[in-house]
Amino acid sequence: MPANPPQYRPLQLHNKAEVEAFVEFVISVHDLTVSEVGFHAGKDGDAEKAVSPSVYATFVSVRSSTFCDIFEQMAFFAEHLSKDHPFGDGNKRTTVKLLIGLIRSSGIKLDMFDSPNPEDNELYQWIQKLVTNKAEYLQLADFLRSRASMEQSSNQ
Repeated sequence: MPANPPQYRPLQLHNKAEVEAFVEFVISVHDLTVSEVGFHAGKDGDAEKAVSPSVYATFVSVRSSTFCDIFEQMAFFAEHLSKDHPFGDGNKRTTVKLLIGLIRSSGIKLDMFDSPNPEDNELYQWIQKLVTNKAEYLQLADFLRSRASMEQSSNQ
């Protein structure tokens, strides 16, 4: 099997400062997500403690090297973040946004129906399957791979 393109490599956080910044990023995505649907995000004092285990389990250098590619890593993160339920509301919506954003930040486009309505959103439905134990993260990883393509650079 050919090696993955560099963009398909798992993401890595190398030190405590990077982990803390990423945890804050996750919390800010959540706050924006719930405010978009009219909920008050508020600042949950335990959110950092609740989000940190998913981040450490997925992105710290030692663990991140065990994933075969970014799709497996993101599916693992999605499963843990959505099942750990670190926020009072918006866990699945936040997980969807993070998963899409992190994959796109690696230059990868996902070809799927991205409806704002959760019932019509393919990725949201996958997250729901993970939460209800109707699918495993490796199945989600396969789905993501099947929908992935490299984005074209604007200067090509």
